[in-house]
Amino acid sequence: MDTFSSSLNFQIGHQETRDLAIAINTDRFLLRSLVPSDTSEQFLSWIADPEVMSPLNMPARHFTVGQLQAYITGFDNQTRYLVGMFGKRDETLFGILSMDINTTHSFGKMSFLIGHPDYKRIGAFRETAAGLISHMFEVRGLEKIIVHVNAGNEPSMRALEALGFTNEGTLRSHVRSFIGEGRHDQHHYGLLKGELRLPAQLSSRDPSRSGS
Repeated sequence: MDTFSSSLNFQIGHQETRDLAIAINTDRFLLRSLVPSDTSEQFLSWIADPEVMSPLNMPARHFTVGQLQAYITGFDNQTRYLVGMFGKRDETLFGILSMDINTTHSFGKMSFLIGHPDYKRIGAFRETAAGLISHMFEVRGLEKIIVHVNAGNEPSMRALEALGFTNEGTLRSHVRSFIGEGRHDQHHYGLLKGELRLPAQLSSRDPSRSGS
């Protein structure tokens, strides 16, 4: 899957970013590090939609094409990853997974959204997240993944628990609401290496292998 990252050619240290980019196949989906050319009107519309961005605890933003491209470029595939979820049949971008790495303590903080309505409630998040998490444990050497979820976001909590995440505690009034007023409690979910529960369609193969 080298063609996916061929347009990235800037240097980080002595290794090119394209050599570090994520490229993973699951049974139904493709995961790859986003590049500036992935910018689209649909992508821009997700970022501008408060209902899409609220579960990420982020405000809606009205980016220009250039601003979104610059934002994507800011992810270095070393300590910050922005990974697109794509359908295999037509390579439709339907969602985003991000991962910020704490190199001192070897854990990643993951966020996610599925913006395309056709890919909701079909197990797309669980399959793609399992592929990325497995890769981060087995290839990139992480020892723990954490996710912060707003209290009341039951679909996300169920999906994380199905993957093996544990609710490790509640952070009271932890973040401001970007829809209306007030603050949200957040649940702190954690997953240790060895606790990941793979979906049935991945259990017989190794989703951690890039391009497999």
